[in-house]
Amino acid sequence: MKQNGNADVSPKSLKYLHIGIIVISIFSIALVLFANDWDDYIVWINIAVTLLCCGKFETEDELAKLNILKADRITMYVLFAAMILFAMYVKYRTLKPEMLIVFIAGSFVLRSAIFLLLDSTPKEAGESE
Repeated sequence: MKQNGNADVSPKSLKYLHIGIIVISIFSIALVLFANDWDDYIVWINIAVTLLCCGKFETEDELAKLNILKADRITMYVLFAAMILFAMYVKYRTLKPEMLIVFIAGSFVLRSAIFLLLDSTPKEAGESE
């Protein structure tokens, strides 16, 4: 599949992009939860990488575009349910910044993981073709 220039964006590179987003997000979640003195810029790197990289390459391939739309839809429903739980939690308690960061990074992990699940082909289907 051709991008605007001469560079090719293959499904394998999309796979590596989403695996990278998952790794960066899990690293930032672990850093926030287990490090005593975590800095804000490390967490903002996770958000910046995800927002700058996602969406550009998936629109070039029709199947990837459909899969990312399905992943977005499923993630949206999960986020709605999580927001309801947050609203019930915050009614009598204080919401810590760490919880929000875990929430944001967790949504990135969920979106990329669902995309990878939808975009993967079973080995039997690949061998029969």
